[in-house]
Amino acid sequence: MRLAIIFVIVSLFATAAAAEQDCIKASRLVRQGAEMGDGSVAEENLYKEAVEACPQMAEAHHNLAIVAAKNGRVD
Repeated sequence: MRLAIIFVIVSLFATAAAAEQDCIKASRLVRQGAEMGDGSVAEENLYKEAVEACPQMAEAHHNLAIVAAKNGRVD
């Protein structure tokens, strides 16, 4: 039983560390997209990749929506 608990705790820490790395990657992608700032498909793809990597990152969702609006794709 003790080994199972240790395994669960280690797994949780590993998962959290991986999620943090994904959000760090997403931050870089958002920064790259913001530097482009041209509303291009390439910029949009950076934000989509950022959202996929770190779904809780509001800035990535926001910037993706801005690009969609610039290109007339507003729901």
